[in-house]
Amino acid sequence: MMNLRALYPWYRHDEYAELSDEMLEAMRAADRQEATYARRARRYKAYYSLDSEGWGENQCVSAPPTPEEIYERKQKTQRIYAALQTLTPTQRRRICNYFGEEMTYRQMAGREGVCPTSVCNSVVGGLKKLRKYEY
Repeated sequence: MMNLRALYPWYRHDEYAELSDEMLEAMRAADRQEATYARRARRYKAYYSLDSEGWGENQCVSAPPTPEEIYERKQKTQRIYAALQTLTPTQRRRICNYFGEEMTYRQMAGREGVCPTSVCNSVVGGLKKLRKYEY
């Protein structure tokens, strides 16, 4: 005997059904398999799906960029490089390290042998110059 209320939460009252032993064992095996999958996902922090954005599968299916989009992206890249050329070499290097290499101010300061405050001031000053640049 199987209580259908345990399987179907929308049942408001207990209703029992007669099941064969094979069917009952198959349902229990499926429950154990689902519990094992959930335990492994939790243990290995596998909370992702191939259906979500950002996976290669979706990128392969998406349409390639149009010639206009390629041209606009190239123009934008050229404008960014032109704006970076208006900075001092030190500001340019530090901004590229900060955003491109994702280095912290302390890491850059340690590499260059200066204090982190001067690195911070240099990056902030360079960003102010870039905001003023029209691109």
